[in-house]
Amino acid sequence: MRRALTLSLLVACQGQIGDTRPPDLFEPRPRGPVTCEPRAVGAPVPMRRLTAAQLEATVRDVLGVSVEFPISDDELLGYRSNTSSSLDTTSARTLMSSAEETTDALTVSCEGDCRRYLVEEVAPGLFRRPIEADVRLRYETLYDRALAEEGPEAAFVWTLQAMLQSPRFLYLIEETDEEGFLDDFSLASRLSYVLWGSAPDAALREAAARGELQTEEGLRAQAERMIDDPKFDEGLTEFVVQWLELENLDDVTERPDFHELPLDTQEALLREPVRFLAGAIRNAGTVSDLLTGTETEDEPALADLYGDHVVAREGGKAQLDPRQRAGILTLPGVQAALSHARASSPSVRGRAILANLLCTPPPAPPPGVVPSLPPAMGEETTRERLERHFTDPTCATCHAKMDGIGFTFEGYDWLGRGRTEERGRAIDTSGQFFLGDEEIVVNDAVELTSALADNWDVAVCIASHWTRYATGVRETRESECLLLHMAEDAREEGLRSMIMAYVTSDWFRRGGVQ
Repeated sequence: MRRALTLSLLVACQGQIGDTRPPDLFEPRPRGPVTCEPRAVGAPVPMRRLTAAQLEATVRDVLGVSVEFPISDDELLGYRSNTSSSLDTTSARTLMSSAEETTDALTVSCEGDCRRYLVEEVAPGLFRRPIEADVRLRYETLYDRALAEEGPEAAFVWTLQAMLQSPRFLYLIEETDEEGFLDDFSLASRLSYVLWGSAPDAALREAAARGELQTEEGLRAQAERMIDDPKFDEGLTEFVVQWLELENLDDVTERPDFHELPLDTQEALLREPVRFLAGAIRNAGTVSDLLTGTETEDEPALADLYGDHVVAREGGKAQLDPRQRAGILTLPGVQAALSHARASSPSVRGRAILANLLCTPPPAPPPGVVPSLPPAMGEETTRERLERHFTDPTCATCHAKMDGIGFTFEGYDWLGRGRTEERGRAIDTSGQFFLGDEEIVVNDAVELTSALADNWDVAVCIASHWTRYATGVRETRESECLLLHMAEDAREEGLRSMIMAYVTSDWFRRGGVQ
């Protein structure tokens, strides 16, 4: 019977996922008042399979157990998003195993009415909406058949495993009206997975049932509530880890230096950037606050890494020395993630700024070119080795752009600790690069973050990254006006306003390819 469930899942899911190819992109307009009306929508959002992290979070929140879903995700535009991912036999069997592990982890007690509990409480949580009469009948029939053949515990297990392998659980199946706008329950799911990375809670489902999400005021009220909830930090983790490339630290082979740290230090390095961004959003912080702020969560496990760069601690907050640290980019965890094992990397750091803050990623190295530094000569610093690298015209074109930014972060080592010397030589943290047509010269990372904070294209890029993460599709000419409004909100009103502009927009509220 279990095998039949798996095969039916595979058949049901094959060919359901549309593939949207991005139309022409827009070039951000020069900074100026945004006067257009953001009513047009961007590229349609196709039906998506939940990511492994979203599946795990949904099971945890609905059933109260933690189970891994070791299924691979697509990466689109730098973020995990399964907009064209059907399931093969191997993936289906993996999901079946996760469903079995979930029921094994539960304590099944069927002294009450388990059938009613499954169809009236569990199914609406897993499927993110009340189930239709015909769907309910199928699960009740399955339950009754298992009850007659194997008893109440088997009936519970078989029925729940069927739910956990249903396309209604695995995919964001969104329903729309004649004009293409999402219904309330589809809006609730889209909102919850963007902000929390998990299924809607009871309060959000109840608001959907009352029809409150069809108004901008109702949608905004729920989004405000969700941002203020501690679960927002958990949902935001998926965005921060991918946007700032913190997942580079996951590989034990590539980063043994990180994994040799105490576990509480590792966790704090990964947690601090998430809390920094979450705090900026909750407190209406702007792009400038995000990139130049000097107040962070006090993480005792990071005391040794920060050293004298923390100048005061009070009320669970740490005040950073504004001459040494400014904003999320200078946090130890971010700098550690943009390094090699026991070696800093101006190239990696500079490339990350170009890709993730300016949306101008450098091209990949030409075929046959191995991106490696020349051997150190004597007591050369990392900067001196790279500058010698510039003598090769093949490498100089891209490296001058990346490294001119990355050099400014050389005041932090591969674990984000402050330093002034390398190999006994004083470190030069000055940088020279272009922001648009303007040549920028700075002395260190603090001056760099100030320059980025004042740059219009950075605000547009942050807005773009948020929509790419949230929808899995690229911005287009049709969505230009919305993104410009979001960028202006991020600069003037705060990142919270930027998110509100997005979740109340026509682009967010419309369905896609079905």
